[in-house]
Amino acid sequence: MVFVKITHALFGVGSGCLLVGVILNILSAASREWTSFSDGSTSGLWTECTAAGACVPVNSTDWLVVVRAMMILSIIVSGTAVFAVAIHVVYVCRKKVNRIWVTIVGTFLTFFAVVLNVIGILFYHIKIWSEAAQLIANLRHGYSFWLCVAATVLFFLTAFFLFITSILIFLSRKKEHKRDNILTTANYNWKADNSDNDMYMRSNMNDYLGKKDSYFVNNDYIYYNSMNTPPGVYRYGGTPSRSHERRYNSDFRISPVSSFRQPILYIA
Repeated sequence: MVFVKITHALFGVGSGCLLVGVILNILSAASREWTSFSDGSTSGLWTECTAAGACVPVNSTDWLVVVRAMMILSIIVSGTAVFAVAIHVVYVCRKKVNRIWVTIVGTFLTFFAVVLNVIGILFYHIKIWSEAAQLIANLRHGYSFWLCVAATVLFFLTAFFLFITSILIFLSRKKEHKRDNILTTANYNWKADNSDNDMYMRSNMNDYLGKKDSYFVNNDYIYYNSMNTPPGVYRYGGTPSRSHERRYNSDFRISPVSSFRQPILYIA
């Protein structure tokens, strides 16, 4: 329970950082004050404006085009990360299952957004702002530039929190799998009735397991007997997830062991 609360808390903090970072990133790219001049005029990625508020398209250079491209790609990548986070939230709210692949994808996307923003910031500062500062006195970075820096920091925090969340989900699943193995690798006494194609479980734990769905495991096959349970999804082999589920449409079905993660017994 503590593991789950910590995981959800870190994921929530990371998601909040991501949402704020995306908003700041969009505002940074769209606003017009990446550079501020002493006379009150400003210059952005797309327009430059006088102190009176008259704006014209900025004179594009190769380096400015590169900065624009980095910012646009960063917005697209971080927006995709928001979509991945939304998928994870849906899984947690509706199925009560943490999807580690979603947090891993989110970590990669937000870290990639950090790289793109850093490239854009460095190119703007070194190739555009610094060269202009050599010709124009009292030149300083405007609020748009610092919004981009803030968004980059938030993206980095998001990547960090999602990475830690992925580790916690992995450790939680290892813990659950170990717990399931303790249950499922007990020394059961199985009896096969080949005439009816049914496998019935005999165990010293009949009070706990006798009425549950059962599997018979040998070297080649896993035999399933639903014991008159209605058709449905029956989980096995550790943490319930889509990769560990098989849907049975009849009371009895045989599946190769190779289709399972490993030939162990799990009581559904």
